[in-house]
Amino acid sequence: MKKYINCILVRGKFLELGKNTMNLILSVEKCTLIKGTVYAVNNEPSVGASIKVVEINQFNKQRKILGYTYTDENGEYQFKVTPISYMIYEFTAYSPLKKWSGE
Repeated sequence: MKKYINCILVRGKFLELGKNTMNLILSVEKCTLIKGTVYAVNNEPSVGASIKVVEINQFNKQRKILGYTYTDENGEYQFKVTPISYMIYEFTAYSPLKKWSGE
């Protein structure tokens, strides 16, 4: 049976162009699916927010960006990662950019 880690990022303040960070400890498996939902300040799903996934070596603190994903129309995202036992995985949610009106 596959194990899934569901994460919901809910903070008192999710400001425009701000970020929220979460560190996760993952069990070592071939592949782990991370799923979550990002909410805005008004508790509505945050559509178009970006999630940056970084792998951090516990020993030398070297950071490696694994990739980015974006929330869908329900504020949901998912990302697959193959965990390594001595790594820390950091997920940072950035609020969506507003469209520039040109005025």
